[in-house]
Amino acid sequence: MKNIKVLKFNEFLQTESRRTKPRPQMARVDGTADKSITLNNIQCIPVEYTVLGPKWKCTTTSDHKVKLSNFIVSCEGWANAEDEYILEGSCGIKYHLDNMEVDKNGNVIEEKKDTTAFDILMGTCMTAFPAYIIYQIWKNRHNDDQTNNDMLDSMNDPTGNVDVTRWNRNRSREYLRNCQRTSPSRSSPSPSYTSSFTGDTSNF
Repeated sequence: MKNIKVLKFNEFLQTESRRTKPRPQMARVDGTADKSITLNNIQCIPVEYTVLGPKWKCTTTSDHKVKLSNFIVSCEGWANAEDEYILEGSCGIKYHLDNMEVDKNGNVIEEKKDTTAFDILMGTCMTAFPAYIIYQIWKNRHNDDQTNNDMLDSMNDPTGNVDVTRWNRNRSREYLRNCQRTSPSRSSPSPSYTSSFTGDTSNF
């Protein structure tokens, strides 16, 4: 069953069989749509595999505003009912056919997609990540402003004036410290490496 990519059913065809009788590939069981409405074909694709077998997504084309529901896809096992290998052409589908919900103008109302845990997680991440970036930017600017204020306070003389020379010097030192923290560490030279600073340094 896991090798099946798509199943196509036709209203006018019978299933293949070895141990059971052939049956129509498509059989409507119930539904809210008018009983006179028939479908010519249905196509199903597997969307998930479980211990009970694959889960199917089935679609059809119709001139009427109808939809498939409560469908069951069944196939004949090759050797027995528990065989994971199936007889080719043995699959059939039983389904309900319901009316689509329409507005006052006769337009089909789109069904709301079920919200999954993954959808909730993705929505939370999409909201939280930009907020985190904005917070980090604000935090860095706040720290820079606080550093500047502290440096200005330390540079004020008793008259309230700022020693600009000392302030610039401290800002340069702060910049160098930041560069040293962010720059990669330099490893010691290999034994074959000759430093340009080895030898006589008396002229330095």
